[in-house]
This record gives sequence, C-alpha cells and structure tokens, in this order.
Amino acid sequence: MAGGGGLPEPAGREGGRDAPAQAAATDRIADAEILAVRGIVQHRHGRHGCALESCSEAARVHPGYPPAHAGRARALAGLGRPDEALQAFCDAIACDPEFAPAHADYALTATRLGCYEDAVAAYGEAIRLAPDSCDVHAGRAFALAGAGRLDDAMAACERAVRLDPESAMPHAARGRVLAGAGSPGRALAAFERAARLDPGSASAHAGRGLALEALGRAGEALAAFERAARLDPGSASAHAGRGLALEALGRAGEALAAFERAARLDPGSASAHAGRGLALEALGRAGEALAAFERAARLDPGSASA
Repeated sequence: MAGGGGLPEPAGREGGRDAPAQAAATDRIADAEILAVRGIVQHRHGRHGCALESCSEAARVHPGYPPAHAGRARALAGLGRPDEALQAFCDAIACDPEFAPAHADYALTATRLGCYEDAVAAYGEAIRLAPDSCDVHAGRAFALAGAGRLDDAMAACERAVRLDPESAMPHAARGRVLAGAGSPGRALAAFERAARLDPGSASAHAGRGLALEALGRAGEALAAFERAARLDPGSASAHAGRGLALEALGRAGEALAAFERAARLDPGSASAHAGRGLALEALGRAGEALAAFERAARLDPGSASA
C-alpha cells in the first residue's frame, strides 16, 4: 500500500455507476425516435390527432428531442390550432437552435397566420442553416409577398427556381407574387405550371382558384378551390376561396357555409369573417352581417372596405 494512494476503485465500479443511467438515456432516445417517426407517418396520412398523441408522448419521454416538438407542432397545425403549433415549434428551437426544419416550419405557420414579417425573419434563420433549400427560399417568397415586398419576393422565387427548376413550390410562389402585383393572367400560368409539376399541391390549386376568380372565371375558380380543399381539408384559405367563388355564382347559402368553415379553422382570418358578412348580407341577415363585418374590421382595419 506504499505511496498512500489507497485501494484502486474496483474495475468497472466508477464507469458501472453511470452505465445504467446511460443505458436508460439511450433507451429513452430510441423510444422517442420511434414515437416521433410514428407521428410523422400519421401526420402524412392525415391522422393529425394520432400524430399529436405520438409526438407528445415522444416529447414526454425525451423532452430535449427537437423532432418530437416539431412533430407536435405539425400535428397541431393540421388540427387547425396554429397558435399552439407556433409555441411547439418554439419548443423545438429552444431544444436545438440549429434545427433548421423547426425554423422553416415556424415560418410556414406564421405565413398562414398572416404574420408575414415574423415569417420572413424565421425563413432568414432557416436559410442561414440550410442555404441551398429550394423550399425554404420559396417559402420566404410567399412570406415576402404577403408583406408586400414584391421585388424581394420575386428575387426569392428566382433563387428557388435555380436551385430546383422541377419543384412546384417556387412556381406557386411566383404566382402569388404576380397576383399581388395585379397580373392574374401571368399568375394563373405560374400556378398551372406548379399544379402540373405537383398535382397534389393544395397551394397550387388554391392559387389557380384565386387567379381564376380575379379573371372573372368563377366556375373554374370554384373547381380549383374545391380540389385544394380536398387535398388539404384544414386549409382555411381554400374554404374561404370556395366561399368567394360561390358568392360570385350567386350561391350565398353555400358561400356562408364555406366562410364559416374557414372562420372555424382560422378564427383570426379577417377575410373569412368579411366573407361571412357578404354572404349574410346577400341572405338578408343584416344584423348578423354587420357583426361579421365589425369582427373583420377589428382583426384587420383594412378589411372594413370589404
């Protein structure tokens, strides 16, 4: 025992003391990964409630796992709960600020809520982390167009097209920019190209509907919006578009139902409430129409002219 060093620690004791904890942590991560993947698959098949359960359980098992929180957020968005979705994306970003998909998906949800400048900022962070993502640049174009920054939006579209000429999303974004610039014919061509490249793109068909509506082709617009709503039943804008087309066709009762569906999906949508007002007015329900217009004006003073 010379040297006063004492007895050596029994082999494996120090490491062994941590081994069970490390094994348990590894098991938790594996379980969370399995649950999150299950949630992703459920979400892709439209089973948003099941996806929320799976991803919430993944986040409970491993609170620091960003994909679990991002999966929760996507499920919440699919259930028409966008404010909660934004918070869940923030949770994912808090777990890992370098997790680019959470920034991009936060931006997408913010765009759908009309929070365009927030979306632009989030897309900027996503681009910093994934500079060659076509979808991120195209998403940024949508947000910039919503913010009225049409020149910047078109530049983002062109960058996205250069990155992937066969992707539908940049062409849909270009259509959005052209529509905002008052060129519905050129916008329609861009949306139709997007729809050819990806027939399952709800945003491309909704864009076609908006362009056709602006061109006075209400019947074709209705068909485009209905296809968009079938592809994405949780899209408030697709149902609001249906309402616009039905209103133009003189089908006020059906238009009211479509606008009410849009308002349920996105209670903060001024255009949905303004559309409700128009439909109610056409149905002779003046008091309810006034209440709907007032709500639209509170949400967006610019909608008062609707």
